[in-house]
Amino acid sequence: TGQPGTCLKCHDKPLKNDAGKPLTNMAALLAANPEKHGPIREGHCTACHDPHASPKFKLLSEDYPEKFYSPFSPDLYKLCFKCHTQDLVMKQNGAGITQFRDGSRNLHALHVNQEKGRTCRACHEVHASQRSSHIRESVPFGNSNWMLEINYKPSEGGGSCAPGCHARWRPR
Repeated sequence: TGQPGTCLKCHDKPLKNDAGKPLTNMAALLAANPEKHGPIREGHCTACHDPHASPKFKLLSEDYPEKFYSPFSPDLYKLCFKCHTQDLVMKQNGAGITQFRDGSRNLHALHVNQEKGRTCRACHEVHASQRSSHIRESVPFGNSNWMLEINYKPSEGGGSCAPGCHARWRPR
């Protein structure tokens, strides 16, 4: 059974955290979504989580922003950078680094590496999804329950989520 079996003994039903907020039924989420994040696919929940012992957000083993929008700092993304290269959001030229780019323009850097940057979970499901690269189908918009479709489309020059989050950007 390994780590997933141990974790899913409790995370196989709706639960609530200490503040009374619902936690995801992880067994159902994983069963319904074939595109698993690497640590999940390899059966290593503790690559990201420190179960029942971490003072960090969501029992994570390293720092990761709690808020959906967060000022970028490499220190806030220690969790992600354990496996993913910082170049993904630090370099303006994304050729050879990411498919989320407009030609060579790195769109991860444009969206994440900002004062009001989007966190990884703004566009990616962190455990599993229906779409490749763990791209979410939709994202909550504003303070409402309205879900905005991400609509990512790969292209020869990279890939785009427009139209979706916003109209296609054109330089002036």
